Amino acid sequence: DIVAKFMSSFITLNKPNLAVKCYNDFNSIFKERADQLIKLNNELLIAVAALPANSKAYKFTRVQAIWNSLIKEAGDIQADSYIGLIEALKVSKNLEELENIWADEIPEPLKKNQDILEAYLNAVLRLKHSITLEELEKKLPPQLKNINLINMILLKNVQSEDFKIDKFNSIYDKYFGSTISNGDGTSK
Repeated sequence: DIVAKFMSSFITLNKPNLAVKCYNDFNSIFKERADQLIKLNNELLIAVAALPANSKAYKFTRVQAIWNSLIKEAGDIQADSYIGLIEALKVSKNLEELENIWADEIPEPLKKNQDILEAYLNAVLRLKHSITLEELEKKLPPQLKNINLINMILLKNVQSEDFKIDKFNSIYDKYFGSTISNGDGTSK
């Protein structure tokens, strides 16, 4: 866990090359501990997506190489690995590949997994600026755990050309379960 967190920190600090070095230095230690190696492989997906490249196609090729050789090869793909793949595609700004993988690669039962769905919606919101609120609402589950995602949805509503306060309030009430204050002590 510690090595994976270091890798994640290096990626956050915009030092993906150090995350890759960390992986190379420590992955052999975890060969016998599959659960730990999976975490490292997931972070490596994101690290290679964050490495500088001439094009997003080249970044996708890197991600695809790691996915096929380290994760798919291992067999039973867990939800965390799909989340890592989605994050890598977001980092590399590969919206089209993200949509293709969502449609073709991720099994239907896992698409209902809350964490995978939220990672996907987060990536779509960050990459697809033309998504309409109606398109987004069709994809939303009844509950969301990620506050940042809820805030992004509310912001998308505010930025929408057909912004309606009632729609904002209904989204807010749905996910936060309370009403919005009018600012004068009363609520709507």
